[in-house]
Order: sequence, then structure tokens, then C-alpha cells
Amino acid sequence: MGELSHSLFGTARNSDISSVKQLIMKLKRRQDVDILAWQIAEGHLASFGKVVNHRLDTINCMVRREHSWVQSVLHDIMSLSSAQTRAGTILAMALNRLEQFTIMHSDLSQFQHGLQLLTTGILSPAFNWCLQLIYITL
Repeated sequence: MGELSHSLFGTARNSDISSVKQLIMKLKRRQDVDILAWQIAEGHLASFGKVVNHRLDTINCMVRREHSWVQSVLHDIMSLSSAQTRAGTILAMALNRLEQFTIMHSDLSQFQHGLQLLTTGILSPAFNWCLQLIYITL
């Protein structure tokens, strides 16, 4: 009946069904092997992803620590720069005061010398500026 039905109606023979069944079984086995391979690969990829994430987290922590360290160094440099600026300003003010003191000391020495000469009856040109100052104020 299989051959007659095949000849008349084009139905499949038992051998045709058997070869299709073997092909389907072969495809199923291959699919099972591929699924297993994918499961193994998925496990390896998940493990690889965890390792990569851990390494990226470690690198991120290192970058944050380095950033913090650079910020700290920058702050220290700015503090030192500010301290050096203040020290320079104080030194400039001290030198200015020293110059004023030196000028005043010189003027007082001239005034003292002029007073000593005046006590002996000699009017010194070094003493003239003091007399001019007194004259202006009177």
C-alpha cells in the first residue's frame, strides 16, 4: 500500500519517513551539542565579565585615589605659594622699614652733629634743614 499510495497520491514511503526521522534526530543531537557548548561559553563569559568588572572597579578606585592625591598635592602647593607670597610681602615691608630707619638714623646723626657744632658756636649746613623746618612750622 505504501508504494501504491506513493505512486497515486505522492505520499511518503516508510524509507522516506525513516530518512527524515534520522535527519531530525541528527539535527536534534547537533542542537543539544550546540546548546551545551553555548552553556559552557555563557559560563566562561559570565566569569570573564566578573573578572573584567572587578578589574575595572580596581582601576576606578586607583584613579580616585590618584585624583585625591593630586588634589592634596595641589592644595599643598597652593598653600606653600600663598605662604611664600606672604613671606615675600613681609620681607618687603621689613626692608622698607629698615630703609626708613636707616634714613631717619642718618638724619638724626646729622642733627646731633649739628647740635654739637651749635653748642660750640658754629652753625653747620647739616643743621640748616632743621632750622628751615622750624621756620616753616612757625
